[in-house]
Amino acid sequence: MSLSSRKRPRSPSSTLPSHRQDSSSIHTSPNSSHNHYNHHTNNNGAVTTSGSTNLPRTNFHLDANDIPPFRPGCIKKITLQNFMTYDDVEFRPGPGLNLVLGPNGTGKSSIVSAICVGLGGNPRVLGRASKVRDYVKHGKDKAWIEVELVDKNLEPLLIRRTFKAKTATSSWRINGKPAKNQDVEELIASFNIQLDNLTQFLPQDKVAMFAAMGPVELLQSTQKAVLKPEVIEKQQQLIEKQQMFLQSSTTVNNYVQQISQLKKQNEGIERDVARYLERQKHLEKAEQLRVRKVFMEFSAMQIEGKKLLEHKKEAEKKLEEISSLMAPTMEQLKELQKKQKELDREEYKKNTEMKRIQTKIDQLTSRLEKASNGYNQKKSELEKVDNRESDREKQRQHYQRAIENYHQKLEKSSNFADKEEKEKAIKEKCNALQAERGEYDEQRSAIQDKQRSIEHDVQSVKYELQRLRQHDQRILTSVKQLNRNAYELYNWIIRNKDQFEMPNELFFVPLVVNIKNRLHATYFESSVAKNFQFGFVTPSVRDSDIIQEEIKRRSVQITVLRVDPRAQKQDQPRYSTEELNRFGLTAYLDQVVEAPAAVMRALCDVSSINTVLFSERANLQVEEIAKHLPNARTVFEPQMRHFISTSRYSNNTSIRSDPLRAARLFVGIDRARTHDMQQQMQVKNAEHAELTRQVEVVEASMHQIDVKLEEYRNQRREIYRYFQERKKWESQAKRYERELQKLSKEENVEAIKEGIHAKMREFNKERMRLVEHIRDNLTIMFKVDFSTDIYPILKSKLKDEENQVIQQQSQFTEEKQRAEASVAQYSASFDHVRAQLRTCKTRAIEKRNEYMEKQNIDDDAMRTLLNGLPDDLQTINDQIIIEETAANAIMENQNVIREYEKRKQDIIKMEKELEEFTKENSTMEAVIKQIEDEWATPLRKCVVELNQTFQQYTRNFGIAGEVHLKPHESDYAKWEIQIKVKFRDNEPLAVLSKSRQSGGERSVTTILYLLALQVINKSPFRVVDEINQGMDPINERKIFHQMLKSCTGKDVPQSFLITPKLLPDLVPHDANNITILFIFNGAFGLDADDVRTFNKKHKKGLKL
Repeated sequence: MSLSSRKRPRSPSSTLPSHRQDSSSIHTSPNSSHNHYNHHTNNNGAVTTSGSTNLPRTNFHLDANDIPPFRPGCIKKITLQNFMTYDDVEFRPGPGLNLVLGPNGTGKSSIVSAICVGLGGNPRVLGRASKVRDYVKHGKDKAWIEVELVDKNLEPLLIRRTFKAKTATSSWRINGKPAKNQDVEELIASFNIQLDNLTQFLPQDKVAMFAAMGPVELLQSTQKAVLKPEVIEKQQQLIEKQQMFLQSSTTVNNYVQQISQLKKQNEGIERDVARYLERQKHLEKAEQLRVRKVFMEFSAMQIEGKKLLEHKKEAEKKLEEISSLMAPTMEQLKELQKKQKELDREEYKKNTEMKRIQTKIDQLTSRLEKASNGYNQKKSELEKVDNRESDREKQRQHYQRAIENYHQKLEKSSNFADKEEKEKAIKEKCNALQAERGEYDEQRSAIQDKQRSIEHDVQSVKYELQRLRQHDQRILTSVKQLNRNAYELYNWIIRNKDQFEMPNELFFVPLVVNIKNRLHATYFESSVAKNFQFGFVTPSVRDSDIIQEEIKRRSVQITVLRVDPRAQKQDQPRYSTEELNRFGLTAYLDQVVEAPAAVMRALCDVSSINTVLFSERANLQVEEIAKHLPNARTVFEPQMRHFISTSRYSNNTSIRSDPLRAARLFVGIDRARTHDMQQQMQVKNAEHAELTRQVEVVEASMHQIDVKLEEYRNQRREIYRYFQERKKWESQAKRYERELQKLSKEENVEAIKEGIHAKMREFNKERMRLVEHIRDNLTIMFKVDFSTDIYPILKSKLKDEENQVIQQQSQFTEEKQRAEASVAQYSASFDHVRAQLRTCKTRAIEKRNEYMEKQNIDDDAMRTLLNGLPDDLQTINDQIIIEETAANAIMENQNVIREYEKRKQDIIKMEKELEEFTKENSTMEAVIKQIEDEWATPLRKCVVELNQTFQQYTRNFGIAGEVHLKPHESDYAKWEIQIKVKFRDNEPLAVLSKSRQSGGERSVTTILYLLALQVINKSPFRVVDEINQGMDPINERKIFHQMLKSCTGKDVPQSFLITPKLLPDLVPHDANNITILFIFNGAFGLDADDVRTFNKKHKKGLKL
C-alpha cells in the first residue's frame, strides 16, 4: 500500500503510483477526530489499508449543523475478502461526498460491484459478469462481502454475503445471524435502496446507457427514484386497462358496424320474404287438401271393401255346388282303375315267365357257341401241327447264319486289348488333370476369399470416409449458423472454382483445421480472431485478389491471407516439455492443431498459436509461470485465459484473466484418420486388382486343363462305344445259339394230333346235347306267348271306359278351379283392400295429427277445416294442382330465407352483447380516469418540483434547463420526461439527445438531473462511476462543486463519485463534508509502518 501526501497537495491524483493492489481512504468526519486504520496482507505481501482522517479547508468549511450525518441505509463500512482483484480490504466511506480515486485498472469499480453484490443486487446491473461466482478472485475457492449499514435506530447493521467459485448459491448473514436472500431484499427495500435504478446506482458500464436513455426510459427510471411502488404500478395498470379499453372499443365499433350491415342486408330481401310467405300460404292450402284427400280415399276404399266381400261369398256358394256333383264320378273312376291294375298284374306274370325262358335259351345258345368255337380252335391247332415242322427248319438255318455273322465281326475287332490299354492310359491322364485342376480351384477359392475380405474392408473404409465427410457437412452447417456471409462466400468459391489459379491450394479454415479435443478447440477459438476463424488461405496472389474483390462487393468482413510458400519460417524459442510439465502446462497450442502447412503458417503468423501455452488442469499458478517462463504471454487452463504482460518501465508483471466460452465450430474429426482411410482405400483397391489378375491367370490355366479333359473324354467315349458294340455282338451271338439249341430238341407230332382229335369229339357231343335243350325251351316259350295276346284287348276296353269318366271329371274340375280362383281372387282383393284400409287410416290420422301439431290447432278446428273442403277426390286433386302451380310460380330461395332468419336472430343477440360491452366500456373509462388521477397527479407534482430544482441548478451552472412531463394522448406507455437544455445564448432550449449535445454536455446534464432528483428522492446513498469522463475542465469543476454543495445539510443522501483523475485545485481547501478513498496498486506501496509514520507526521494537519 502506498499513501503519499503533502501539507497542501495541488491534486490528490498527482501522487498515485500503480501496479500493485492496495487501498487507502482519507475522509473528514464530524464524528471522529482521530485516525483509525485496518491493515490486511494480500497474496504478494503488500499491505492494504483503509483509514479515515479530517482534511481542513478554507472556503467550503461547514458548521457542524451543515455537515450531513449518517442517515438510515447509509454505508459506514465495506469489507471484502477474495473479491475480484482484492485479497482483504476494508473501506470506510463518509456520510457526505465520497471521492474514489485511482488510476485505471486499480479496482475502483470493484467497490461499486461490491456494493451491488453485497446488498443483493442483480450482477447484470453492473454490465459485467452475470453470475455472482464470477466475482471470486481467480485462484480462490470462495469470497465474502460485508457491508455495514446504518439502521433506522442509527445502529450498525451488518450484512454479509459468502459465495463460492464453483457453485451458484450464496449464504447470507444479518448481524451475524443466518438469513435468506428474500430477507435481505426486504431489508434493502425498507431503506428505499434501488440498485436497479440508474438514477441512484450508476455503474461505469451503465453511464453511457443512462446518458443515452430515451424520454420513455427516463420516465421509468425517474418514477422508480421518486414515486412509491404502488404509484408506479398505476402506470402498468393504466397500460393494461387502456389496452383492454381499446380492444373493447374496437369490439363495440365492430358490433355496431356488423349490426348495421346485417340490418341493411335484411332490408334488401324483405320483398323476397313477403313472396316467400305468399308461397307458403299456397303450399299450406295444398297440404290441407292432401289431408282431406287421404280421408276421402279411406272412405272410397271402405265402399270397395264391402263390394269385394259380397262377391267372395257368392263364389264360395258356387264352389260348394260343383263339389257335390263330382263325388259319383270319382267312385266310378276308382273301380275302373282297380280292374286295370289286376290285368297289369296278370300280364306281368306272363311276361316274367317269357323272360325267364328266353334267358335260359340265351344261356344254352351261348354254351353252344362256346363248344363250336372250341371245336374250331382244335381244328386250327391240328393244321398248325402239320405246318410247324417245315417252319422249324427255316428258323434253324436263319439262326445259324446270324451266329456266323456275329463271330466274323468279333474276329475283325481283335485289337480289344489295345483299346483297353489306351482307355486306361487316358483315364490316368484325366485323373492327373483333375488333380491339377483341383489345385487351381483351391488357389482360386483362396484368392476369392482374400478378395471378399478386402471387399469387406473396403466397405468399412468407405463407411468411415462417408462418416468423416458428413462431419464436414456438419461443420458447414455450423458455419452457416455462425457466419452466413462466410458460408455464402465459400459456396460462391465452390461454384466458381474454374476462375481460380490454384483451387486445390485454396483452403477454407473451418474445413481444414482439425482439433480432436473439445477443450483444445476452446483454446483455439479463444486465440484466433473471429474473422480468421471463417477465413481463407491461399498461396496465389491472383486467387487472393479475386476473393478480396468479391468480399468488397458483398461488403462483408472476412479474412483472406496469402501465404508465400517460398518465405522462410522464423521459429520462436520454445520451452521443453519437461519445463512445461513442471508448472502444470501440457504443450503449445500449435502442437494439437492439424492443418495444411500453408494454413498452419498463417495461424502462427497471424494468431501466434505457436507461442500459446495451455494446460488440461485447472488452478494453475500463473504467477509462478510468469516468474519462471518469461516468454509466456498467453496461458490457457479450463474455463480461463490468462494474459501476461511486463511493464517496459518497471519490468513488473501483470496478469489479466478472462473466462472462456466453449468451442462452437472447431470440434472436428481426426483428419489424419481421414488421410489414413484414403490411403487404406488405395492399398485395398490395389490389392483387390492384383488378386483379380491372379484369379484370371488361374482361371486361364483351368480353362486349358478343361480343354484337354474334354479331348480325353471324347476319346474315352469313342472307346466306350467300341466296347458297347463288341458286348452287343457277343450277346446277340449267345442268344441265337440258345435259340438254336431249343430248336434242336425233337417233338412227338403223332401224340399231339391224337390229343387234338379227342378234344374235337368231346366238343361235338356237347353241341348235340345243347341243341336238344334249346328246342325244348322254344316249345314252352311259344305256348306262353300265345296266352298273353288277350291282355291288350281287355286293357283297351277298360281304358275307353276310364277316359269317358275322366272327361266328365275334367269338366267338373275345371268348373271347380274357376270357382276356387274366383274365391281366391276375391279373398286376396278383400285382404289387400283391408290392409290398405289400415294403412290409409293410419296415414290419414298421422297426416291430420302432423298438420294439427304443425299449425297448433285442436280437433274441433281441424274438423271444421276439413268439412270446409270439397268431398270429391277429383275436385281435391284439381285444387292441389292449382295451389302447387301457384306456389311454384313464385321462385323459392330457401337459403335467402334461412339467412334472413339467422341474421334476425344474430341482430337480437348482438344488440344484447353490444349493450353489455357499452356498459363495460363506460365503467372501464371511469376506472382509467381514476387510475390516471392516482398516478399522474403525484407524478406531475414530482416533475414540477424536479423542474424547479433542475432550473435552479442549471442557472447556477450558467446554462438553461427544464424538465417536462409529456403525456401521450392514446398510449400511457409512451408518456415521456423530456430534459431540455441550452448551453449557448444564441440557441433555443432543445431536448437532450446525442445529435444535439456533445458527450460532455450530456454528462453535465445527467449529473445535474441526478442531483435534482436527490431533492425528491429519499434514497440513503447514490453511486456515480466516472461521470466526469468527456467533460471539459470548466464543466467538470462546476459539476464537482455542485455535487459538493448538494451534499450539504442533514437530509441529503450519501454520495459516491468514482473517477480516475481530478483537476488541479479542484477540492476546496476548507471542505469538511468530503471523504477521499485512494486506491493504488504497484511496486511502490507503503507498508503498515510507513503509514503510521505518515499519520504521525501529518497528525496536526489532519485534525478538524
